Amino acid sequence: VTSVIVIAILVFANLIAAKHKKRLDLTRDRMFSIDDATRAALKTVNVDVDIFVTYLEDANPYQVDNSLPQAYTILKNVLTEFHHANERIRVKFAENEGDEVVAQIRQHYGGQSSANMVYIVAHRGDPPLKLAVPIMELYQGDPKTGSLRVFFGEARLASAIMQATSDRRHRVYSTAGHNEATVERPDNLSLSLLARALDAWANTDVKTLDLPAAEKIPDDCEVLFIPGIRSDLEPREIAALEAYLQDGGRIFVGLVVDAAPRFCQFLEKWGIRVNNDLVVDPSEGRTRDVLYSR
Repeated sequence: VTSVIVIAILVFANLIAAKHKKRLDLTRDRMFSIDDATRAALKTVNVDVDIFVTYLEDANPYQVDNSLPQAYTILKNVLTEFHHANERIRVKFAENEGDEVVAQIRQHYGGQSSANMVYIVAHRGDPPLKLAVPIMELYQGDPKTGSLRVFFGEARLASAIMQATSDRRHRVYSTAGHNEATVERPDNLSLSLLARALDAWANTDVKTLDLPAAEKIPDDCEVLFIPGIRSDLEPREIAALEAYLQDGGRIFVGLVVDAAPRFCQFLEKWGIRVNNDLVVDPSEGRTRDVLYSR
């Protein structure tokens, strides 16, 4: 359950922050500096921020990325510049499992830590607000040749820091009305844990939206979560989703097999094809590692 919640938090945080991404052109001689606008924004941070980075080049022998070392080198320099811009931003790196920094991460994150992650802890309350960003989401490279095409970690991490230290709360709506899981139902422990974790780790409120009764998706909805609907959406609801997405909205969808053909047809219009497939993870080499994906 904990792993699923962490993955979901990363999904929501990335959906919220996606609009703030900016790419850094590696063809210029600015790979080891930060933009003046980034520096100015970081200077406004008025709370202590701890950044912990875990790096293990061969963390996953089944998925080797030869561009990771170069990305990590740039990341170290960018975060060092973050600290120079504002000494309240403190940065520590862990490059082996036994590093004491790993123990500090686990203290903040309930005993959990993963390789090749950036952990951000903003001390703006009790408990502090926490975010986590995989290093692989900060760049694009060729895993085979090791060439690094683009690094956009500066804007992504600066945005995460500003999010973690801001007084502004983010807002996610979770739908109800189609027999899906809801935050309020006491038997939905995982969803309740997710809502509490988003509150503590991502400065995000999760509210319930009765989709059949709603005239539109609320204006303050940054991500709409549709958690496993068990009956199809009506045309009026589809129209509300269409208007929301046309206006730049974002959705995170869970589906129950064959429950919503009309909704699936709508998703295909937006480039999401719902197939009746099997996803097999060969990394463990066991036939039982099969995930059913619809």
